[in-house]
Amino acid sequence: MEDKFGSMTTRDWKVNYELFSRALIDKANRTGFESESLAKVLGCILADAAGQPIAYLPVAAYETALNGEPVWVVAVHWEEYFGHTAPIPAMPLGHIRSFAFTQKNSKQVGFMTCR
Repeated sequence: MEDKFGSMTTRDWKVNYELFSRALIDKANRTGFESESLAKVLGCILADAAGQPIAYLPVAAYETALNGEPVWVVAVHWEEYFGHTAPIPAMPLGHIRSFAFTQKNSKQVGFMTCR
């Protein structure tokens, strides 16, 4: 997955977040997965970035189960981002995080980051 998105940077990350989220939701919908809950989960992940000096890009979503309950696991590329006034305004998204949320009520049940 890193090679596929290696050219993505912090530049316009919120616009890209929305574009990539829409693509993931559309793909889930086309393939018969529960896309409404995925949309909620992607909103929760975007909210996680609020107030932090961080840029996110959701690159993959996987449906699985935890203790018999359906969950979404979302892979997110990320990087520290201090806005347009930063010395280097467009850094590559060089890190990855995974979030896991229940489909039923969007409760976070897992998180992993490379740093």
